[in-house]
Amino acid sequence: MQRPESSQLELEMGAPELITQALLQGKGKHEFVEGGDLMGKVISLLEAAMTYCIDHFQFEADNFEEIIEAISPNPSTTPCLIRNQAATFFFLLSPKLKEYDEYVIILKAFDSTLDCERIFEIKINLNKLVDTGFAQLIWKLAISDIVKRIEDTPTS
Repeated sequence: MQRPESSQLELEMGAPELITQALLQGKGKHEFVEGGDLMGKVISLLEAAMTYCIDHFQFEADNFEEIIEAISPNPSTTPCLIRNQAATFFFLLSPKLKEYDEYVIILKAFDSTLDCERIFEIKINLNKLVDTGFAQLIWKLAISDIVKRIEDTPTS
């Protein structure tokens, strides 16, 4: 996997409100210089550009298309995660999962600190699951998350 362009340092001129909102949406950092400490602000931006992040998420597994009916949010649309930032992915699993004692899902992501792809293993062991009713709540949260993302998707 080649290193993606995950961090950029840009000096922009334009309307402060537009710049601020655009950078917040993209999890960027901004500094405005109005006769202040230019050197300190440039250093601050350089440090932000060098911040560790993980992005380019991919999930893989045996019979993935048959077992995983949906993932929310879509890993390909998940922005980079910065240090200590959590992410939640909801998996809607097919009843065919019952054919497995243990099902392994591989998460691949690019780590900018190590400048390489990292691989994480997620194991689902149906024999150790206990139905406490909590599973129904998680399922409802997942459906709600998917519906919200569909509603927020712009239509052409």
